[in-house]
This record gives sequence, structure tokens and C-alpha cells, in this order.
Amino acid sequence: MEVVDKTKIKGGLIGVLLILSTIALLLGSVFVWSYVNRSVDDQRKIEFQRVVEMTEERVQDTLHMLVERLYDLRGFVSTGGINSERWINYLTSIEVEDRYPGMYTFAYAPVVERNKLESFISKIKNEEKSKEYQEYSVFPETQTPEVVPVRYLYTSDPDIGSLLGYDITTSENQVIALKKAVADDVPAITNLLHIGLVLPGNTKTGYVIMLPVYSKIDIVNYPKEERRQYFMGLVGTWVFPQGLLSHVDIEEELMTKEVSLTVFDGEDKPISLGNNGGDLRAVREINLLDKKFRFEFIGKRQKILDQFTESLPWLTLGGLIIINLMWTATVISILLSRREAEKLAVEATKDLRKFKQAVEGVSDMVTITDENGVITYVNGMAEKITGYKKEMMLGKTPRLWGRQMDEEFYKNFWKRIKEDKKPFWGEVINKKRNGELYEAEVNISPILDDSGKLLFFVSIERDLTKAKAIEKIKTEFISLASHQLRTPLSAVKWFGKMLISGDAGDLNPMQKEYVEKIYESNEREIRLVNSLLNVSKIESGKILVEPRLTDLTRLISSVMTDFRLEAGELGKKLTAVIDKKIPKIYIDEDQIRQVYANLISNAVRYTKKGGVISVKVYLSKNFIMTEIKDNGIGIPKREQKRVFDKFFRASNALKIETDGTGLGLFLSKTIVESSGGKMGFRSSEGKGSTFWFTLPVKTKN
Repeated sequence: MEVVDKTKIKGGLIGVLLILSTIALLLGSVFVWSYVNRSVDDQRKIEFQRVVEMTEERVQDTLHMLVERLYDLRGFVSTGGINSERWINYLTSIEVEDRYPGMYTFAYAPVVERNKLESFISKIKNEEKSKEYQEYSVFPETQTPEVVPVRYLYTSDPDIGSLLGYDITTSENQVIALKKAVADDVPAITNLLHIGLVLPGNTKTGYVIMLPVYSKIDIVNYPKEERRQYFMGLVGTWVFPQGLLSHVDIEEELMTKEVSLTVFDGEDKPISLGNNGGDLRAVREINLLDKKFRFEFIGKRQKILDQFTESLPWLTLGGLIIINLMWTATVISILLSRREAEKLAVEATKDLRKFKQAVEGVSDMVTITDENGVITYVNGMAEKITGYKKEMMLGKTPRLWGRQMDEEFYKNFWKRIKEDKKPFWGEVINKKRNGELYEAEVNISPILDDSGKLLFFVSIERDLTKAKAIEKIKTEFISLASHQLRTPLSAVKWFGKMLISGDAGDLNPMQKEYVEKIYESNEREIRLVNSLLNVSKIESGKILVEPRLTDLTRLISSVMTDFRLEAGELGKKLTAVIDKKIPKIYIDEDQIRQVYANLISNAVRYTKKGGVISVKVYLSKNFIMTEIKDNGIGIPKREQKRVFDKFFRASNALKIETDGTGLGLFLSKTIVESSGGKMGFRSSEGKGSTFWFTLPVKTKN
């Protein structure tokens, strides 16, 4: 009877658990399906938004590239001595038809006074022998004091080509853009133009982007009211509306996603791609050269994502139905085996607790797999190294982050640990969850029972990424300093000594003075090479700093003397305010001299004519603070976080001066920090920068 009761109780318990678990699974399945459906819908919106933002970004990029080409053309025209042949050869050489599809019409139109127009046309016909220039004339005819006729024209469009000689001042639309461009020295875009106004019957439309050309290179330094007198013409380009979408990936993406795009310019509608209806809609106001356009996107919800993603809710529903059926069949087996599993779990938990206490705190990744490589345990460091959560790794194989070596490697690897049952040690390349590759040192031991049967594997993995990176930097740096810098400097030093000592003949006093200055400058450069090597030693844990009791005021004054003459010759003012209370301190004089030289040199180099560079040095508690301020070009905000990186130079600095290694600020920051100080900066593009650094007040070595 007791047995029967126990059986009934057990059967009733199984029945209750089966019903409860089935209900829970059904509810969970409904939730999962609903969640997947919502997620797919959210993904549609995200993908539609991505298409919209990509289109906006590509249009801005296209216009930016086009404006850059106009600046290049302005520089080309400003050099003078151009003719139609040089104009065509220049534009052909830069492959505008391939690089700027849909907008490869470029023109130059000079300013011509009315009373000089006939001589202007005669000169053209004398200089240019082609048919179009022999028939050259300025049209339409007007009586304005000045005309701006198209002088050079490069296009493959025959309709646009017939506008050679066209006076743009006869178009009020273009005159408005011209006045803005000349007044502000900026590229300007017209309203929508209709060629039919000039060539009756022609239905083509487009925009003209123009950029003024001045006889003064530094026109930005002149007041707006004076710029007009130096205006000598303009370079411009005709852009068909479709040309703004000339990126192949824009149209392809819009067609693939079945997204229609309509661009509105006020009441005009210059661009219309596709005529698809839809329930996804986005409107963007885009400012192109101070002209507002309205982009309207319309997409079909069911066409935005790929076919698999769109069918995911239905696939999920089918999978959930199968899971529910399988669950009903397996839950009974689970319950019947639960008691035995609990016994095993108690024993396993005891052993696992001891094991976890031993390995959870280590700094290496510990992984245990069964004889087939399926993961049964990972410690906390595994999450940090691979980026995968523990629950994502358990039940999987290390292929989740491995498989980056060749197949032969893994074949030999498995033979050693599984067939030969011997430990493996070596370096491998693995991949983190975010796709980043990393090098690791791996030690894998096969665990055997008393009879020699394989039970499982224990793997200990150490991430070598940081160590490898440091080693690579050190090697590259030492190689650069040793081979590229020391050899020529040593040669200069040797020849300098020979000249000073008279080995190459006697020098007069002035020659000897100049050679001695060359020798002294070369010596400073040699000391700089040694400092660069010190930076490399910092990264490897070794640094050679030779502090001496130094008069910092004298040191700064010496550096200022070196640069004040240079600044003055360039029309820039260099000033210094040094606190008289600054004591002598222990520093590496040569290295700190290089820091001041680097910062002041940068300030002088990137400050415009008439600018001011000020050096301020004062006591701040237990530190000496140095601030070097300029009103130069500044540093773009998006690039400021890379200022102290090796070999980095800001984009606006590259435009001013192509020479430079990008090592100065990196070296300066390293020297200051190795001397116990800190370095930083404040900068605003177009307004200037202030670099500062501190040195500890050390009056004892």
C-alpha cells in the first residue's frame, strides 16, 4: 500500500509539473515570438534610418570633394599662364570624369571691363586656334560696366559646352551666388537653373557651384569691403541634380531596399528616385553650402530587411512549436532522472567549489573541456579576454574564439593532446567577440584516469597583445633612431670638427663662427636622438634621465632667443613672462630644452602673420607651470584625442606644411612625464592653442 501511495504521489507530482512546465513554456513561447516580432520591426526602423543617414552623409561627402576640387582649380588659375590646352590637360590628368561622375563640368570665368571686352575677345582668338575659340563671343549682350564670360570650359555634355562665352552676370540667380562668394570668400551654390533660359527648348536643369579667384593669396586678411577690388574671376562647376547622388552605393542601396527619395528645393523637385509607396517615412533638412534642401524618404516596411530576417518571426514560431512538442516528451524523462542528478550534483558541487576558489582569482584564462573539446567550465578572466559571457561559452568549443591558425596547425595540435595525450604549449592567434584578433600563450594538459583513459582537458591561456605591442613599438623606435637619425648626424659632426680644426684649410672668423653654430645645432640634434632612445627605454621599463641643477630661467631665455628672430622675420611676435621666484631645479637640461623648443616651434609655425605667441612660466604650489599660447590655426576637435600619438599631425597642419615627423608632441609629453610632470592642452580650431606642462620643484637631486 505504501508503495502504491508513493507511486501515486510520484505520478501526481509528474503530472502537475508537466502541466505547469507546459503552461510556462507556452507563455514563454508567446513572449519570445512577440519579442522577436517587435525586434524585427525595430530593426526595420533602424535599417531605414541607416539608409537615410548614409544618403545624407554621401551627399555631404560628394559636395565636400567637389568644393576641394574647386579650391585646387583656384590655385591652378592663380599661378597664371594658363590656356585652354593646359586647362583641359589639368582636368584630364586628375580623371574628373571617373572621380566625379555626373558633375564633371568645370569652368573659369574672368572679370572683364566693358571697355576692354573687344581686346579680350581678340586676344582669345589670337591665342586659341580651335574652332570654338575662333567663333568665341560673349553673350547675351548687355551694357553693364563689367562682364564675367566663361573663358575655359571642360565638359562632356554638348549642351553645357555651348555655354562657352556665356556672361553669368546676365543671370540674377547666379549674380546672387557670385556676390556671396566674393564677399565671404566661400563657395556658393545657385538656386535651380534652367538651361532653357539660355538655350531655348532645352529642358535640362542643374546648379552652379562657384568659388571666387583673387589676385591676393591672403585675401582672408582683407576686410570684406576691399575684397571686390582684388576679384579677378571665378571657377565653377555645373552639377546636374542627379550628380549629388553619384555615389554608386547610394542608388544601389535605395533600389535594394526599395526606398524612394524625393529632393525638394523650395517649390522645385530636382531629384526623384523611385515611386514606391510605403509606411516608413523620413524627412531631412540638409544644408548644402548655406542652401537648404528637403530630402523625403519613403520605404516599404517589408522590403527594408533581407528575406531571412523578414521571415524570422515565422521561423521562430515554427521553432517554438517544435520545442513545445519536444519539451512535453522530455520533461517526464527529466523529472525521473532528477533524483539521480541531484546526487551527482552534490558531489560535483563540492569539487567544483574547491576548484573555483583556486582559479577564479588568477589573471589567466582557465578553460576545461571534455574529451571532445566541449567547454564545461571557464573562469572569470575568460570573459575579459574573449568578450564572451560564460553562458555563451559553456556547451560550445574553443572554436568560438579560435580557428585563426591554418588547418595543419590544428591537426598537429589535436594529435598531440588527444592521440599522444601529451601537453601542448605554444602561441596562437584568437579572435575576440568584437572581431579583434589577439595573440595568446596557451598551455593545454590532457587529464587521464588511472588506466590512462582521457577524461578532459585543462587549458591556461594568457593574452599577449599588450606585451607584443610594446615590443613592436620599442623595436621600430630603436631602429628608426639608430639607423635613420644617428648616421647622418654623426657625419655632420665629423665634418664640422674637421672644418673647425682647420683640416680643410683655415677659416676666416665669420666662417668659423657659422661652422661652430652648425656644430652646436648638430650636437643638440644628437642629444635629441638620445632622448628619443630614452622614450623607447621608458616603454621597455628603462629610462636614462640625467638631472642636473639647472637655471630654468636662463634655459628658457636661451630658447626664446633662438626663436624670437625667426618669429620676427615671419611677421609674428614672440613674448615671455617668467616668474622671478623660480628657483634652480634638478632636470635633464637637454631634454627639457627640447620640450620648450618643440612647443615654441609649433606655435610659431602654425600662427599666421601678425599673430602673437606668448610664453608664461610661474610657480604653482610645488610645480613650475609653463603655458605656451598662440592665436594660430588650432586643432580640429575630432582629432584632439590623437595629438600626443606618435607620427600624428592634424589635417589642417598638413595643408599648411607637409614636412614634419609628428614626433615632437609625443616626445615632449614623454620627457615631461619621465621628469615627474604632466602635459596637456586647450585648443579651438581657427582660434589657437595653449599647451601647458608642469615640472616638479626639485632643489635636491
